Amino acid sequence: MIKSKRKFVRFLETVFILAALFSYPPSSSFCFETDYYKNGLALLQDGKWEEALNAWWQGKLAYEKNGKTDPRLGIAFIELATKKKAKEYYDSASEIYLWSFSKIPSRKYLNMVIDEAKRVLPLVDATDIKEWREEIKQFDPHLSFLIRSFWFEHDFRPTTKSNERLIEHWQRIAYAREHYLKNRISPYRTDDRGTIYVKYGEPDRKQRGNLGSSSMSKIELMRWGYTRTSLLDDPTPQYEVWSYETIGTKEPAVFLFSYREGAGEYGLQPCVEYLVPRRGGIDAAEFRAVCLIIYYAELKEFSEYFYDRYSRYEQIFESRELAGRKSPSLRKAYIDMISQIFYANKNIDRFNPVRKYANPERSEYEEKINPIDIAAFQIRSLSRAGQPKLTVVASTAPQFESKHYTRQDKKEYKAPEYKLLSTFIIRNREMKEIYRKTKLYFGSVVNSSVFQFEHTPDIFHGTFAAEAYRSKADTILANGRKILHISPPLSRAPDSLELSDLILGIEAKKTSEYSFPVYPVRQFWRNNPITIYFEIYHLQQDKKGKAYYSIEIGASGSEKNKKEKENSISLSYELETDKPRRSEQYSIDISKLKEGDYELFVKIKDKLSFQKKTRKVKFEITKD
Repeated sequence: MIKSKRKFVRFLETVFILAALFSYPPSSSFCFETDYYKNGLALLQDGKWEEALNAWWQGKLAYEKNGKTDPRLGIAFIELATKKKAKEYYDSASEIYLWSFSKIPSRKYLNMVIDEAKRVLPLVDATDIKEWREEIKQFDPHLSFLIRSFWFEHDFRPTTKSNERLIEHWQRIAYAREHYLKNRISPYRTDDRGTIYVKYGEPDRKQRGNLGSSSMSKIELMRWGYTRTSLLDDPTPQYEVWSYETIGTKEPAVFLFSYREGAGEYGLQPCVEYLVPRRGGIDAAEFRAVCLIIYYAELKEFSEYFYDRYSRYEQIFESRELAGRKSPSLRKAYIDMISQIFYANKNIDRFNPVRKYANPERSEYEEKINPIDIAAFQIRSLSRAGQPKLTVVASTAPQFESKHYTRQDKKEYKAPEYKLLSTFIIRNREMKEIYRKTKLYFGSVVNSSVFQFEHTPDIFHGTFAAEAYRSKADTILANGRKILHISPPLSRAPDSLELSDLILGIEAKKTSEYSFPVYPVRQFWRNNPITIYFEIYHLQQDKKGKAYYSIEIGASGSEKNKKEKENSISLSYELETDKPRRSEQYSIDISKLKEGDYELFVKIKDKLSFQKKTRKVKFEITKD
């Protein structure tokens, strides 16, 4: 009887729980969550692409209320908007994409983040690429913040809602997916041409065809006594070659696309030597030599690189012809020489130096507008009340004459009147914006902007943006930005010795905006002394209120010059004070130093607490 009652009670409990679950409104966490991404895909399949965008946007708004993100929504939105060339959605596309990577993703979305990181990786600078690869390998969810940070740092105009560089990137992906589909081996589901296009955009020059099939190749065959029928195989691999003039290299960067050994997978090849087939109806070495001369003959007019290779092979062929009349064995020796050069070139071009040192990416936005040269400095200090303070100083110099302003005589050139909009944006480690300050100036040759903030621990990343406009209109004339990775704030603890950042530069008057007697500069003429300013905090005092400390100032040049004592600076001081805080300013003679890059350091030692503190700053000595 008791057992039957217990069973009945459990039955009633189960009924009540189920009733309670189904009585919750749709917004309850007990209900199945709407999959906005799949809803958008269904609309897209029905041809309702704008409704799909709206569904994904509604998903963003819903997830934001719950503090969640879904990277699928941002990627799908920007991919579709750029594919449809829907410019009216570009502001929203930038916003939803960056929102998608604003938090650590849940485990079920981590693969989406990894795939997106792989799409950004080809654009990453060499100094950061190791970190990216390691995090991709480890499936690190913090990749979300790396992706978000990358696009904030590459935003051509941080003051606008749209991230122009991000939109350009996805426009290029959309184009590449339509035009470069010999295979899908790249992160963008294209062949290697797609990767290069996404990185650099449309090449400055390009040429395509079949190597060995042109009239130039036929003439070359006849010149050296060969016919097409003498080559039992038909080595005419399809190729495409691109050249970029402005990707940070001294000479044009050339990219060759074709089939490895004439029949392998289509892709980016190190050099022409990799295209030569292994087969042939004549002696293998001679077959190789003939392929090289006819392939390079077809490409020699495209670039100096190809012309130099052709000329070298041509010279050997000519020598071979002369030698062959006297001795067949000498003729073979020249063929062997071509084989040696063939293998040497393959080894050299595996690490193509021009492509290796090229910029990782190029934006058309930066090609279209005059740049603004920016020097930006962060200065950490403590206020009189002991609160951490951050001062950001930026000098800007628009380069109007570099692109749109032409002149016959430099003396006749006059820069246009302009107004300068300076903006400094601060973000935390998750790249969430914390502060934004904007100042308007009437422009001069060199402009200075000063921003001051209370330095809180969450300040991590800074973007300084400068835009020059016509004084009488809102037409943008020049643009520039500078990224600052903000160091942690100084310690407030009174028992911890602290030292401000070093200000190396020229003497300046204090203002309401700028409270230091030295303005930061990094380039100096050798005949002019440099001035260094810094502040010391929390010096320990004895019973009489005295503090004792030492200062050591030193500077040395590059690794090459560090061993030269005459090319360095070494100063030391023993001091005392009756205050726990000191301001120090020194003038340093650099007339005996050579031109080049240097690093200056300041070491402070508190003689009572035995604490030490060191700061460093880099500078350059230039010609007078």
